[in-house]
Amino acid sequence: MTKSSEKTTVSEPSDGIQDENKQALPSSHSIEEPEVSGPTNSKQPYKEKGQTASPAGQKSRKNRGWLPLVISLGILSLAAFAFYTSTTNKPKESLPVPESKSRPSLTVTVQPVSSKSFPKTLSVSGSLAAWDELPIAAEASGLRIENIYVDEGDRVRKGQVLATLNDRLLKAQMNQSEARVSKAKSVIRQQQAAIREAEALKTEADRNFKRYDNLVREGAISQQEAQSRGTSAATTQARVDSARQSLSVAQSDLMAAQADLEEFKARMLQTKILAPDDGFISTRQAKLGSVTSGAAGSSSALFTMVRDSRIELNAEVSELDLPGIRAGQAVSITSDADPSKRYTGRVREIAPVVDAQTRIGLVRISLPPNAALRPGMFVRGTLSLGSAPALVVPETALLFKEGRPFVFVLKGEPRQNSTAQASARSIQTGARNGGFVEVRSGLSAGEQIILSGAGYLKDGDTVRIGSLDGKALVKGGSL
Repeated sequence: MTKSSEKTTVSEPSDGIQDENKQALPSSHSIEEPEVSGPTNSKQPYKEKGQTASPAGQKSRKNRGWLPLVISLGILSLAAFAFYTSTTNKPKESLPVPESKSRPSLTVTVQPVSSKSFPKTLSVSGSLAAWDELPIAAEASGLRIENIYVDEGDRVRKGQVLATLNDRLLKAQMNQSEARVSKAKSVIRQQQAAIREAEALKTEADRNFKRYDNLVREGAISQQEAQSRGTSAATTQARVDSARQSLSVAQSDLMAAQADLEEFKARMLQTKILAPDDGFISTRQAKLGSVTSGAAGSSSALFTMVRDSRIELNAEVSELDLPGIRAGQAVSITSDADPSKRYTGRVREIAPVVDAQTRIGLVRISLPPNAALRPGMFVRGTLSLGSAPALVVPETALLFKEGRPFVFVLKGEPRQNSTAQASARSIQTGARNGGFVEVRSGLSAGEQIILSGAGYLKDGDTVRIGSLDGKALVKGGSL
């Protein structure tokens, strides 16, 4: 039994080595035990005489080929788990603990809020508009537009023809009026001739009546014959009066014909659309072939022109700033279209009325004619309002949060190389000039504000004061 057991022990490692060399094979390629065809030798497992291998034993030897593979997988799993545990359970590096507010985090320079004579300026903005916009409409109605000679943007002179209307019907009517005038003049001449003839007959009849009247007195002719001569003289007088009346009627007809002629001449002039003044065409509504309406109102305008090509800025100004503005004051104008260019305008008029709801007044600023400035453009202007004492701070001390300005103010009485607490404070700013900003509210004269290093601070931080004059940092500053 002892010898048999030893043999069995020796054969197992051999199988194990063979299995390790083949453990990468798929499960379908399992290693089978060789069949025993001859008599058993010393290397075969010990079997008692007359005893055969049981099925369980055969199954055990087949499963023995999987054992190294399972062990290898287990070792790899343990190694992976150990690596994961070592990495996940590694102590985290400690985050830097923010310094206590009691310890200074930054060396800064400070400067007191001062009062100085500060130039005051007023910024205005608004849209450009025409100084005097003229709508140009057709006076004649029912006429078709035949020609258009100008377009938008064209500069025109006073009296220049902008468009013409169909005038053929008016020409025919005017010719008829001229004919009636000529006829009336002819009738007048005929009546004047009739008057001269009647007056001549009357003169002769008067002389005959006087002669016959003298003959009646002398008894040379009868009274009846003298009366006949008197009747003839009266008849010629009636003819003179009738001729004069006819002349008056003819003169009236002439005047009526002349009036009609003048009307048609005026209507003929209306067929030409003329520029009422110098300027440039801002809009053109006229369309070739359209019929004019002649109705009053801007909707019937054929053209719109800017008189004298003058434009102006209608600036809305608060009632508090109106007293500092005067007529004729110079204004520096810039346009968003080209901020590098500046134009000089002048205050033309200050509206006498302030809006009761908004408390805003209108200031009209005239601008010189310039092709780069057009009605409707948005521009900005700056007016100088002189100078006055004001609280100012350097621009470097100014910070912004959500578009609102604020500064850091030191609490207490700061001394050089000492520490103090910084407090953020919102302020209201005004004009800027020479690197300084006007402070309208939020600060008092003499308060110490932080200049260098303010951008790295938070409200309530403790800082070390490096310089009190705002000119230099002491050794150890961290800007």
